[in-house]
Amino acid sequence: MSKPSNSSLTAMLKFSGEQGCFATWKNQILVHLASRSSERAVEELKACRERPTIRFQHSLTGMSTVTPTKVDATEKEKDSYELQLAFLDQQESYIKDLLSQTLPTSYKLNEKVQQPVHLIWRDVEKRFGLNTVAGVVGLVQQFDEAVNVDFKSFIHPFARLKILKDQVNRNSSEALKTGVILSNLLMIKVLGVLPNHLWGQAITVLSGEFTPDRVEPKLCAIFGSKSKGEIMALGSARPVNHVHTGNNKLKQPVLGKHNTGPHKFVDCPKRARDLVAGVKRRDIHAYPSGKQGVNAVKKELQGLNKRVKAQAKNPKREATLEVCKAKMAVDACSAMQKDVPLTPSGYASPPPVTWRYQ
Repeated sequence: MSKPSNSSLTAMLKFSGEQGCFATWKNQILVHLASRSSERAVEELKACRERPTIRFQHSLTGMSTVTPTKVDATEKEKDSYELQLAFLDQQESYIKDLLSQTLPTSYKLNEKVQQPVHLIWRDVEKRFGLNTVAGVVGLVQQFDEAVNVDFKSFIHPFARLKILKDQVNRNSSEALKTGVILSNLLMIKVLGVLPNHLWGQAITVLSGEFTPDRVEPKLCAIFGSKSKGEIMALGSARPVNHVHTGNNKLKQPVLGKHNTGPHKFVDCPKRARDLVAGVKRRDIHAYPSGKQGVNAVKKELQGLNKRVKAQAKNPKREATLEVCKAKMAVDACSAMQKDVPLTPSGYASPPPVTWRYQ
């Protein structure tokens, strides 16, 4: 059986050393060892020999042993026993060689070569794995932080939370023999961050409807590619009246220091004088300017309006051109004119210079 010296196989199974990627790498190793066990069984059957009773992946869980033969065993049974022992030694050598090529250089495998494979594998899990209670707690904390993190598009948090959920459940199933984060909890976490009045009518909490395959498309249709800031802005109410109005100026409290005696606001003498003068103060410390008061300006505007209305009622009379025409025709080229025509108003125009009176 050939050793895993192929560069493509080594590159595919290479472990980066990050704890978050250990579960994925571990699954790849287990799948590869199961495949090698099946290939080895086929090879032995084709050669008309007994196939191995111990598979490659069994060496990772504990010390593998071969059942010894009886005292009165035949030569064939003894040969089969020796062959199974050879298979077991070859499997452990193959796994150690595979780990030496795929584990990061920071892990000193040379110091543990003489140990059984299951002890080496247990040490690797302890070094890089998260399949412990502390590791599961750390993954759950990452899941909670990912729920409240900002996102540029609503599609990103769902994909990130699914990856973390699978990672948590994969490690917790080994440490606690059960999954910690369910799909319902994932959806409730996501809905708890979003404004409920935007999705309340679209999401139905039923056994057949409240599933990730049905909830995720509905939420993506509602929020689309909006970021978290844009979504939260849709759920916050803001007043829209007086948008361009500036902030109110600070006013100093009077506390009765400038009163001329105990009195109420409506009985203030300064207020009465200001109302008569038609001026207004911002506070008790402000003084009216030298400009006209409000009442004076109002009176001036009222007088102007009266004059405009009076002129509109009695417009100026203007005579038209038809009325101003002379009653008799006058020939400007004629040298003699007996009578000077009069205008309707009785005004006699001066005669031309060329006229001659008889």
